[in-house]
Amino acid sequence: MTNKEWSLRKKIIVGILVAIIIFAIVIGVIYVAVYSNMGKVKVLPVSDIVYEDYDSEDYSLSGTISTGITQDITNEQGKVSEILVKDDIVRFICEDEVIPGLSFDAVKKLVVEYGIEENRTGWYFQQFLKLGWALRNDCSQWYASWDSDTFPLKTISFFNNDEKPVFNIKEEYYPAYFETIMSIWHLKKTVPYSFISEAMIFNKEVVKELLTECNTDLLSFWKNILKVASNSSDKEHGFSEFETYGTYISAKHPDMYTIRKIKALRMGARAYGMDPSQADLWRASLKFETVSFERWSRHIPVYIAVQKSISKLLYFLFAHKKEF
Repeated sequence: MTNKEWSLRKKIIVGILVAIIIFAIVIGVIYVAVYSNMGKVKVLPVSDIVYEDYDSEDYSLSGTISTGITQDITNEQGKVSEILVKDDIVRFICEDEVIPGLSFDAVKKLVVEYGIEENRTGWYFQQFLKLGWALRNDCSQWYASWDSDTFPLKTISFFNNDEKPVFNIKEEYYPAYFETIMSIWHLKKTVPYSFISEAMIFNKEVVKELLTECNTDLLSFWKNILKVASNSSDKEHGFSEFETYGTYISAKHPDMYTIRKIKALRMGARAYGMDPSQADLWRASLKFETVSFERWSRHIPVYIAVQKSISKLLYFLFAHKKEF
């Protein structure tokens, strides 16, 4: 055997050994990612909506959370309650008690009556809750909504340095939303972006003004919206509280807000599953400001295991000694 042939054979052997070692490491990391509970942050089945009163003077969040809770929180959700209430800054309110007459069952009754798929009840209900919050006596001048399936990965303020409220904008367009807006408020889409977001800051007085123009009794605003939405081109998705509020602001109070784009990862569940670890959130924070974990996202277990393994490895190598 010539030296050249021997040298080539050594390279092949070394390459095979390296490949075996890498394969073993990957399998080991996948095992750890799948079976280890270290650092898991469980996404609890609480609700779609979180409400918080917003104090614009010191940019602190406090006050009330309406979490879709219809009875005492127990088990895992009870742990959440204990953590949040510990500092005496949060209180929970049953979603059926936000405003008189608005409840899940009441919305479901009209949903069925108007020929809308019954499983759309919660989707419409959570939108009415956000707007209806402005009608409460204990509502602050500014209040924020935050989707409970979304994690903030960076410090996010609802006001800019000039204390002007901020819209988080996106690029999407759904005609049925604006059919309802036109039918009730006679307003057209006038901006080239969407107001749909995982979080929004609302002005109480503007929301009340908007609802007053809904051509119905104030506390029953949602009934008229649902009726009109059921006559849109897509009654299953016939209304958007964010597009409605943003469009109303653009038309009636154009100088009140400013805009920005947040780097958001919406399909977090596709990469990390519904139990993101500290490592997963850290990895997502390298590129994004928020990450959402939606249950309807397509989950491929093998792909998720690989992604979580990569997160674990990167976190161990570069960030495990740092506080996230």
